Amino acid sequence: MSDKISEDQNKIDGYLGIIQERILAPIQKTEVRNYCTATLLLLFAAIDGLGGLLHPDNTAGSNARIREFLGYMGGDYKVYKKELLNLRNFLVHSAINVESLLSQTEISRDQHL
Repeated sequence: MSDKISEDQNKIDGYLGIIQERILAPIQKTEVRNYCTATLLLLFAAIDGLGGLLHPDNTAGSNARIREFLGYMGGDYKVYKKELLNLRNFLVHSAINVESLLSQTEISRDQHL
């Protein structure tokens, strides 16, 4: 294996290690797994990062990176990438605001959407 390929593989392995430690492990082992929005946002963050590894344009935005990764995955991910991206955008730009507001009300102090 050439030095360049080995260096690239080390970077990918390091990145996947971070995803395992900071995204997948919390979903599997902590209370975050009880909160759908947090779980989905963590997964979309991982998808965004992995899409960044695949996308040919280093300046591509998050939507392009996510579409790139979902296309790479193929199958239903590719077929429904528009809907999945719409879900991600709704969660990031709308649902979090509603959850924050509702979590401050007396009736739903410890409940989340």
